[in-house]
Amino acid sequence: MWGASVVTDGSLPDEGFEINTAPAGGDNLHAQITEICRALNALDARITSACGCHLHFDGRDLGYFDLRKVIMLYHGVERALFAMVPSRRRNNSFCRPCGNTLLRMVNGHSTKAVKVRDLKSGIALGLYGIDMDRKVILRGGKLDACAAWETKRAIDHNKQRKYSDTRYNALNVHSWMHRGSLEWRLPTGSTNAAKILGFASVFSSLITLASRATEKDIRARINTAHNLSDRSALKFQIDWLRDLLGTVRGDAQAFFVARSARYGRLYNGSLLQDFERDCDDDTDNE
Repeated sequence: MWGASVVTDGSLPDEGFEINTAPAGGDNLHAQITEICRALNALDARITSACGCHLHFDGRDLGYFDLRKVIMLYHGVERALFAMVPSRRRNNSFCRPCGNTLLRMVNGHSTKAVKVRDLKSGIALGLYGIDMDRKVILRGGKLDACAAWETKRAIDHNKQRKYSDTRYNALNVHSWMHRGSLEWRLPTGSTNAAKILGFASVFSSLITLASRATEKDIRARINTAHNLSDRSALKFQIDWLRDLLGTVRGDAQAFFVARSARYGRLYNGSLLQDFERDCDDDTDNE
């Protein structure tokens, strides 16, 4: 069906399985997800608390500076995104919060000019612990040319590996290095097509928004949130993401508003719900 594949996964029980959908977008994505979910529901398929929904977005046309803006914007709204899911996803070792780590990796706090090599170096160090700037001085004061070659080989080796510990970040940048796609691991597993498509619309909109924004504007918002109390910063992020999504896709905005009202804290004239005391009944057939 659609060229999708059914595979096993170590996080699931013996009878569990995972479906890898075929790459698609627009109407084809909608039709594929709808048809697969319809078939699963007809078979009374169920998710467990171990299930997650991992969404891959084609990032082969992103350069390092484009990726930097995606990371900066993601950092700026990460808590708002986590407010869309129940506690079992927020407190999960397979979709770890990573905004601060990724921002340091691309030096997103700095207003100083950076070069592509600076970003490559930061990503290599942040993802794989490899120092591209390492220099080995030989006897006589000469640089060891082999050291640079070994560093490049180590980076290439890690890029080619499918599995890396950093793949368990909620925003998996290793996937971009490995196969050219950005992976968002936060959404809950589901057989509800509307939910899967809703999550997809939110994150695809985020990537679009990052492409339109300037680093200066994103950094100004981040700095504003940093100067607020913890609860006020969460409200700021939720309001900011809600307004941003409204400039791109109304359906993505509506989905985010509904999810954050249920699982997070949404200010819409009043505080509806505490982030810490959310319900945890995010089922596959809601």
